[in-house]
Amino acid sequence: MAEYIIVGDTENYTNCLIYACGTLKEHAIEVLNRILNNPTRDDKYLTRKHNNIRIETITRDEKWW
Repeated sequence: MAEYIIVGDTENYTNCLIYACGTLKEHAIEVLNRILNNPTRDDKYLTRKHNNIRIETITRDEKWW
């Protein structure tokens, strides 16, 4: 089963985990829209050094956390 995460890139790294969004793609889309259009204080803090923020799909076997 696929799971969705929000990732971003920094100056030194790519595909940095920002949020784990679970198995619902709709939820991941809502979180990404919030981050990009109406970020909370926590969103601003977590994404402060990131660019190219996007949704990635992973399998349970790929989870490292």
